[in-house]
Amino acid sequence: MEKPLKNHKKPMLSVVVVAYNMARQAMNTLYSLSTDYQRGVTREEYEVVVVENQSTNNLHPEEIAKLSGNFRYTLRQESEPTPIHALNQGIELSEGENICLMIDGARMLSPRTLRYIIDALTIEPNALVAVPGYHIGEQDQKLNNVNQHNEILEQQLLDSIHWKRQGYRLFEISCLSPANPHSYLHPLMESNCLSCSKQTILNYGGANPLFKSPGGGAVNLDLYRGLCSNPKIKLYITPGEGTFHQYHGGVTTMQRDDLEALLMSFRAEYESIKGNPYTAVRKEPILIGAITSFALPTFKEAVMRAEKRFARFATQGQDPWEDGHAC
Repeated sequence: MEKPLKNHKKPMLSVVVVAYNMARQAMNTLYSLSTDYQRGVTREEYEVVVVENQSTNNLHPEEIAKLSGNFRYTLRQESEPTPIHALNQGIELSEGENICLMIDGARMLSPRTLRYIIDALTIEPNALVAVPGYHIGEQDQKLNNVNQHNEILEQQLLDSIHWKRQGYRLFEISCLSPANPHSYLHPLMESNCLSCSKQTILNYGGANPLFKSPGGGAVNLDLYRGLCSNPKIKLYITPGEGTFHQYHGGVTTMQRDDLEALLMSFRAEYESIKGNPYTAVRKEPILIGAITSFALPTFKEAVMRAEKRFARFATQGQDPWEDGHAC
């Protein structure tokens, strides 16, 4: 399913979205990528490449076709419990000179995310743009039991803020992602919305298929660390924008008794592949984009936590950004 552009010209950005068994959540994500929702961008500037692994809960191509913008959809069979091959297929299919990777199709965006990603990549060809992540609900979704947070409650929360008309209100009903509990002025562990030049991703080799764990294991952390560790890369972060994770029973984002053992197996797999434990990249971020009133509370929290961190490093006589400064 494609909606071809008139006078076809390669877009500045290709957004690759991977989905599996999350039709409702993925459609919300795709709407948040449409030109009806994203502000300050045109359909000629970007495309959305949707790659879905076959399940009993697939997207409907005819519904995607109704969205405003330049969407392409591929349904594939997958014999392994991983999004890695779908992500790499999306990279291969993309036509943009830059790529935004969204390995989890359940993550909605705030309204100017694409505008600021494109701006950063225009300013700095060697930019890596990392969008901070949030979880819908008052606390980490995997800490909630079914009576505290589920799809029905989440839909009620989304309906209560009329998010399609005012996407920034997603900040009102969300909390920081547990992957980056100290926010974005500390070193990030990962981002589920990563953008850089397509050549940078190809040079890195894309998503590493050696990660065999369910859901790809630590492959997203590997992508972030690997791309960010490139000394030529300048790290940009959007403090006023975010991705908002919807509950869908994901491998590591739902309540489960064996979660800690599962995460330990992910860490062990990462170390066996890379030869060392995972550590966050301490690269100084460059902030880009406006901060709305809705994002101010998380910005305030990020600043407060950063002040404590910088004071601690100053007392110790250490550099808080040892992997390279922005300037």
